[in-house]
Amino acid sequence: MQIILGDIAVNKNYGIVMKKWRELFNITQSDVAKELNIKQSVISDYENNRRNSPGIEFLRNYVKALIKVGREEHKKEYEGIKNNLGIKNIANKLFAGEFMKELTTKQVLNRLKAVQIVSQPEQAKFKNYLFLSDRITSILMKQPTYKLLKNLKSKEGTIYVFSNVKTGKIPLITLKILSKLNRIQMSKLVIFQSDNLKLSGFARRTAKTNNITIGVTKEDNNTIKSLLNVNARNTINV
Repeated sequence: MQIILGDIAVNKNYGIVMKKWRELFNITQSDVAKELNIKQSVISDYENNRRNSPGIEFLRNYVKALIKVGREEHKKEYEGIKNNLGIKNIANKLFAGEFMKELTTKQVLNRLKAVQIVSQPEQAKFKNYLFLSDRITSILMKQPTYKLLKNLKSKEGTIYVFSNVKTGKIPLITLKILSKLNRIQMSKLVIFQSDNLKLSGFARRTAKTNNITIGVTKEDNNTIKSLLNVNARNTINV
């Protein structure tokens, strides 16, 4: 509980972090509001930073509600969070680099041996990449949000590669948050590493709405790193 509470409390964008944890538990605003005996609109206002900071006591009760509802009604997500919070070290999970020259959508897909599952008519160009080489839920849970958002902050023309993806929902939620905070368009190309992807309706709709091409590769993490680093300069490894 203290890890989650601390993650929310230290971030000036507290609403985004509240939403992050609620969605990781797969809990609705209505579920939390019912547990706290308040209106759903109150949760919505806090998550969208439409109210002043709720204060530590409210946040403590909010986290308690997430844990209680998660434990009782969303056991799979609850156990996953509990297990991931036990991971001691996520070093070497984030990699970013800059290509020596811009690559088109098609060139990136070919390089990573990726198949398009959501395609767009326009060919974009990319100068930078960011590779999250672990399940995004693990990284979101273990990295303090303020640090994670700092590391993931990027310019337009960046491709995102996510490892071990099951449905694509949480990666797309993460990119929406980054886009909003950085005040830039969402990346036009997202690559999922997956052996058995079942793309969620949310991920597909988000991609279509924001003109995002989604590709899927079955290459392992070491191969992806190697392919990304061809003619590229590594910029972070945290």
